[in-house]
Amino acid sequence: MHTEMEAARRGRILLVTDASNDKRGPLREGLEQDGHEVVTVGPGAPALAAIGARAPDCALVDFHHAGADSANFCRAIRGNPANASTPIIVLSDARDVASFDRAMRAGADDFIAKPVAKGELTSRIGWAIAAQRLRVQLSAHLEFAKNQRDALTRAQLERDELAAFIVHDLKTPVHAIDLYAQVILRTHALAPAIIESAEHIRSEARALSRMIMNLLDVSLGAESGVRPARVDVELRPLIDEVLESLSMKARTLGVTFEVRLETARIDADPHLLRRIIDNLVGNALRYAPKGSRISVSSARSGGNIELRVSDAGEGVPQAMKEKIFERYAQLEDATHSGATNRGLGLAFCKLAAEAHGGSIWVEGAEPGSVFCVSLPSGDKPS
Repeated sequence: MHTEMEAARRGRILLVTDASNDKRGPLREGLEQDGHEVVTVGPGAPALAAIGARAPDCALVDFHHAGADSANFCRAIRGNPANASTPIIVLSDARDVASFDRAMRAGADDFIAKPVAKGELTSRIGWAIAAQRLRVQLSAHLEFAKNQRDALTRAQLERDELAAFIVHDLKTPVHAIDLYAQVILRTHALAPAIIESAEHIRSEARALSRMIMNLLDVSLGAESGVRPARVDVELRPLIDEVLESLSMKARTLGVTFEVRLETARIDADPHLLRRIIDNLVGNALRYAPKGSRISVSSARSGGNIELRVSDAGEGVPQAMKEKIFERYAQLEDATHSGATNRGLGLAFCKLAAEAHGGSIWVEGAEPGSVFCVSLPSGDKPS
C-alpha cells in the first residue's frame, strides 16, 4: 500500500484551476518540485478544454466564495464519461460546512481549506489517485463477480428447466409401463415366472416414478417451496400401502418388515408423508443385509410425532450424518457391489419434513441406522 502511495505521489499529470493567475504560479512550482507535471488553467471552458485534450491523473479545483463556475466545472468533469473517474480535490477559501457540502454535491473527492500546506496537499493528492486506482480495480472485480453470478444463475435456471422437462416427458411412459404390468397380472392362468416378472416390472416402475418425482421436488422445491395440505392421517393403512408396494423387492432381498405404532394418527399431508416413508424404507432396503428386518415405528415425543425407520446395514459414517440429506450426496453402497447411491430421496425427505415444520436426522444403531422424522402432532392445546 505504501509503495502504491509513493507511486501515486510522483510523476503524475495534475490539472490546477484557480481564478487567480498569481495563485497558480506558486502552487505549480511546489508540485513540480515533487516531480509532477502540472497544467494550470482558469476554471470553466479553458479547464474543460485542457482536461479533454490530456486526461489528468488528478484535478485541483479552486472553490472560491462565488464558486458557481467551479461547481459547474466539477459537474462537467463527472458528466463526461471519458473523465468521470478523474479524482477532484477542491481547494477552498471558505472553512464552513456549507462550502464542504456544496463541493461534495458537485462531485468532489476531497476538500482542503486554504491556506494549503505543501506536505498535506502532496499527501492528499497521493491518496486521491491511489483511491481512484483501487476503485477501478474494485470495479473490474465487481464486474467479474457479476458476470460469474449471472452465469451461475443462468445455469441453475437451465438445470431447473431441464428437470421439469425430464419429469414431464418421463412420467407418461413410466405410468404406461406400470399399467401394462397390471394388465399382465390380471391375466388368468399365467406361469409363476411371468407373474413374478410382472410384479418386478411394477416394483421397478414405481421406484422410477419415485425417483422422477424426487428429482422434480428437490430441484424446484427449495426455491418455490413445498406446501403441505394437512389432514388427519391414519398411519397404519398408509404404511401398509408403502410396504406392499415394496414387498416384491423385499422378498427378492430376503428382507422382512416389522411395524410398531405407539401413535396411530398424525396431522400431515398424506401424499408427502407416503413419499417420506416410501423413500426411507426404499433407502433401508438398499442397505439391509439379506435375511435382516426393517422396522417402521411411531411414538409421541413432546408435541411431536416421531416416525422411525431402522435397518441392520452397516450404518452411516459419522462424517456423513449431516451431509447425507443434501442434494446429490453420495454414500458407498456396500450391499450392491460397491455401487454409489446418487439418489435424491433423503434430500426430498428433509424438504418435506421441514415443510411440515418438522425435522429429520439419522441415528446409529448396533448394527445399522435409524432414520427419524419428527413432525408436529397437530394436537390443539386443551
